[in-house]
Amino acid sequence: MSQLKVLKASAGSGKTFNLTLEYLKLALSGNPRYFSRILGMTFTNKAAGEMKENILEELNKLAVDPGTSPHYNKLIKSLKLPSGREKAVLKNRAEKARSAILLNYHDFSLSTIDSFFQRIVRAFFRELNLASNFDVELNPDEVISDAIDDYLFTMEEGDPLIEKINDIQDQLIRDEKSSQNYKKELKKLAGELFRELDFSVSARNEEELGDYKKKLESEMKGIEVRFLEIKEQLRAEIEKFDVTAGDFSGGKSRSIPAMILNRDEDKMMDILDKATINNKLELEDAWVKKSEKGARREQLMNACNACMPIAVEIKKFLTENKENYITNKLLLENYLSYEVLSKVEQIINNYLSQENIFLLGKTYQLLRNFVTESDSPLVYERIGNHYKHIFIDEFQDTSRYQYDNIKPLLEESLGTGHENLIVGDIKQAIYRFRNGDWALLGGQVQRDFGLVVQEEKLLQNWRSRKEIIEFNNALFPGLAEAVQQHLTDEMKEADFKPHDPDTFKLLEEIYRRENVEQEYPEKAKVKGKGHIQMEFRAYDPEEVRQKEAVEVVYKRLEEQLLQLEKKGYSAGDIAILSRNKRQITNLIPLLANSAQKFPDSRIFDFFSEEVLTVSDSPAVQMVLSVFRLTAYGIQDPKEKRRMMLQLGFFAQKAGLKRPFEQKGKWPGRGELKLPGDLDELVQSGASLGLDGFYKKVLKVLDLGSTEAKGQFYYLSALEDEISDYASKNGNDLIGFLEYWDEKGNSKTIEPPGGVDKMQLMTIHKSKGLSFEIVILPFADTQLKPNLTKPNILWVEDKRSSNGESAENSAFPVRMKDDMKKSAFRYEFWKEHYDHYTDELNNFYVATTRPRQALFIYAFEKQRSKRNNDFRPHCLQDHLLNFASEKMHEKESAETDHRIFVREKDSWEALSPPPEKESRETEPTFELKKLEATGTLPEVKGSWRPNPLSSSPTGKRHAVEEGLILHRILELVNINSEIPAAIRAVIEEGMIGRDEKDHWKKRINDAMGLDPVSEWFDETLEVMNERDILIPGGKRYRPDRVVIDNQKAVVIDYKTGSEHPSHNKQIETYTKALSQMGYTEVEGWLFYTDILKTRRVV
Repeated sequence: MSQLKVLKASAGSGKTFNLTLEYLKLALSGNPRYFSRILGMTFTNKAAGEMKENILEELNKLAVDPGTSPHYNKLIKSLKLPSGREKAVLKNRAEKARSAILLNYHDFSLSTIDSFFQRIVRAFFRELNLASNFDVELNPDEVISDAIDDYLFTMEEGDPLIEKINDIQDQLIRDEKSSQNYKKELKKLAGELFRELDFSVSARNEEELGDYKKKLESEMKGIEVRFLEIKEQLRAEIEKFDVTAGDFSGGKSRSIPAMILNRDEDKMMDILDKATINNKLELEDAWVKKSEKGARREQLMNACNACMPIAVEIKKFLTENKENYITNKLLLENYLSYEVLSKVEQIINNYLSQENIFLLGKTYQLLRNFVTESDSPLVYERIGNHYKHIFIDEFQDTSRYQYDNIKPLLEESLGTGHENLIVGDIKQAIYRFRNGDWALLGGQVQRDFGLVVQEEKLLQNWRSRKEIIEFNNALFPGLAEAVQQHLTDEMKEADFKPHDPDTFKLLEEIYRRENVEQEYPEKAKVKGKGHIQMEFRAYDPEEVRQKEAVEVVYKRLEEQLLQLEKKGYSAGDIAILSRNKRQITNLIPLLANSAQKFPDSRIFDFFSEEVLTVSDSPAVQMVLSVFRLTAYGIQDPKEKRRMMLQLGFFAQKAGLKRPFEQKGKWPGRGELKLPGDLDELVQSGASLGLDGFYKKVLKVLDLGSTEAKGQFYYLSALEDEISDYASKNGNDLIGFLEYWDEKGNSKTIEPPGGVDKMQLMTIHKSKGLSFEIVILPFADTQLKPNLTKPNILWVEDKRSSNGESAENSAFPVRMKDDMKKSAFRYEFWKEHYDHYTDELNNFYVATTRPRQALFIYAFEKQRSKRNNDFRPHCLQDHLLNFASEKMHEKESAETDHRIFVREKDSWEALSPPPEKESRETEPTFELKKLEATGTLPEVKGSWRPNPLSSSPTGKRHAVEEGLILHRILELVNINSEIPAAIRAVIEEGMIGRDEKDHWKKRINDAMGLDPVSEWFDETLEVMNERDILIPGGKRYRPDRVVIDNQKAVVIDYKTGSEHPSHNKQIETYTKALSQMGYTEVEGWLFYTDILKTRRVV
């Protein structure tokens, strides 16, 4: 029966557990290959990988001993297995399903939503008007930068963009900014193109834009002229009575006539909102002072009676035209941005076309209509799999475009009677800035699929200790209610009445008590008492400068970390979460100082994937110094000396021996001399290619030694960057260094697994993770949008549409208070409301990360007694209210420092962290690890063409010939596919068209070797470059495996000299195949450069 199950999973509620269970119910329903009919999608590679690992781990338990799996009872009940034989049947099904997945791992379709839809783009490249060999670019910022730089460099005199750049520079000068920042402004504007907009920014041409701008300006001018006319009438009427504006009540500046005559229409509209004048225009006492007597009073009263109707007319005129005037003003303030953006979109699109690049962020926009209009069976046919079930994790972060592409696939599945699953939690929707739309989970799915939707809430929290669960249960319903009331009052005061009032009540619904409260399960593994501590401190801004404010927070943080260490916690148990990267960056030098101050402590050891970059490694800088010596130092003695000194400095910083000799007493003086091997490498490095040069540098500098162990992660990340650059741009050493200086040095690195270091990260990055201890040092958060920072909202000017499509009436407007009085008031209040929701969701994510303890600091500047009222837009005020009412206040020696705990004795009862599991595993090479030889261990991956392989035939080395043959064979399953494989390699640019006959002959020669032709027989099952997974999650990828019933033959292609490690690799592969149940296994090496085969097993 068709069903769309919507699993609403609050933090720590066992979402992954339930998702795995639902997957196993389907995968074990009978057919061992039924797993290939399930498509699972999530939002990160890490999450997709974890999903696969969880499923395989449980599948392995069921295949070995079903009773050890926590899913056993529910699977027995769901699958309705034969009575009395349940365990044996389930075990048999699990064994077959496990074997099927491991043999056909490419059909194990659990991936990111991006990668799945990229497959569709690849499959339909012709229909989407894309070149067959387009490159996918993940980072739009790099494309924007390159496209704009390239265009500006080649821009000719008279280009219309020059005039716009001049206008931008004028605007920057008016805003007291450097006019040279125009390029930055262009690139910042271009970021708007990657929002999910239902139109193309460049839909209107320059003439249309110019005409509409003139229309807006004309309307504003008309209001200005009419206002001046009425003002002149008022002035003339006053003069008739031989009085001045200053003679009326209020004098020269405050009288009603003076306020009108001294202001333009813009300022007059502002003061008409104020009761001081608005309610007094028709009151005689507001015009003429009671103290005026006799003839003078009569004179002023006559003037008042004559002028009052004119003032009322002004009020009526400005009131009637106010909305239009402010709306036009908002549009014109940002109209230059729109005109420029229209041009920039064309520049970027042209660049993408010229460079044959496809931006990942444009996937859903491109596919949106295509998938909707195409039959789902056709889509599945092209990508090589027909999915019957769709599983979507983290659905609250799905964007509108993504949903529009997923919806037809769900409709197809539900229409054919199959089950589907959506998992998410609106309280954890924190990616609206990446186009995430929580309204989809909040109601859209129910509206679209109502009859087949089955909602289920997961009510238990398996992550946190009971006290932390109860703290969040108590905090958030009341917090959301208070914030909702504040927002409702704000909108009422502004007389805003939305056409969809429920949209502006969603916050209260999200955090309704029954949607927040979680239970502490009796069987929970997290034992012991939890601890929650909130601290508030107001510091004197006269004593503490702004840049030192973080030190006030850090002083307390340092004390807390040392106290935690005394309790038995280590750095790896702790995470410090912040709202933004800037706050993390401010903490890093302070933590580093503490590490020096307390040398016996390890609690200050930290890692931050978001802030620490590859360039922070001194070992990386050593490598780059050698690169620069080769690129610039050979011809320039001064540059050579500078690079050598730099090399020595970073070697010392890395704790390594300086790799050169120095004659002379003083550092930096005297003759510097490179040792022979390093000098030789500097002279010849450019000829080795970037990858070869890099590996040789590691060896010569001994950067693979145990002394440099702490640098391995950084060096591995640098190697990835070098390989990626070389695959796209060739072995251009100077080009790589220029790229590195501009973009590469900001590359961050992934945290090393299993290292006992404190994590510093943003709340966004922490989503999906948990920690023993969480510290939030910067909880002094403004819930309302910061209108001093540019925030562009795209609005529809319905006055301009006249029946046209939205794309012709949409404009960018900077969010500001004036929007409340314009035709865009709805857009203002929607963004205002959503921002409050974002902030509460962020805080919810943060407070639900800890397992054992949560520390919250809300330190801020002192306020004057006059301004000491409750501020509903400040999170810290809500927290202080909650703490004062629901927590216990501890005694503090400092009167301005208040400390609250949830339970009086919870700090004393806080137990040390559980013992970390120590598992003995087989020694394995990891991708992020370097051998002592100074080279990375061989890790199989997808082929990347070698830039050198484009050399003409006869000028290639034998190894290059072997690599090209490897590539051709990689594309061949059976003999008949050889011609197509040669054509593909020609299209990739690896060989020329005139070499076709040469490669046909070379392949024929290869097929003549014993037993190569047998490996390409059409009757065999073939797997090229497929992953083999064995229990425990280890992954192998041989070049080719051919299967004939219970016989499996594994072939690995090699080049260069024969080496014992090649045998060991084949033995590893054959052992894995034997473990999978094949009774006869062979292992062969095929040296493609010398056309030689050798059987190993």
